[in-house]
Amino acid sequence: MRLETESGLVIENPTDEQIRDALAGLNGQEYGRNTFATLTRGDNPLAYMQTAGGPKEFTIEYREGEKQYGTPDDVAYENAVRLFESYNRNDEAWRTMVEWPELIEQTREPIWTKVLAVAVTLLVLVAIVLLYLSTR
Repeated sequence: MRLETESGLVIENPTDEQIRDALAGLNGQEYGRNTFATLTRGDNPLAYMQTAGGPKEFTIEYREGEKQYGTPDDVAYENAVRLFESYNRNDEAWRTMVEWPELIEQTREPIWTKVLAVAVTLLVLVAIVLLYLSTR
């Protein structure tokens, strides 16, 4: 495992105490930004747990491959620590400590579809005007 924070802290194979200290150091509410910590499984960079916020409440997400999950509500500091410690131990208990609904990434509609819609609308309007003028 590898623990990283926004402040640049990087710890290979962190202890429970190091995880607790890292999360305690996050203070997104005071600074008005989402400070974060990420715990990455060393063998798979697309498998991680991350948190943002602090110092009292955190948003928590985890990713496995192409799927990403997140807590529906903010999590208190002590619960965030327990989740991170469990994930760090690979004991899988973290999976049942909170609900983990899948986060669906909203895909952006390509710009060309909007341009095409505007072009078709303009062509229809021109056709209507031409038809109207030809009947006069």
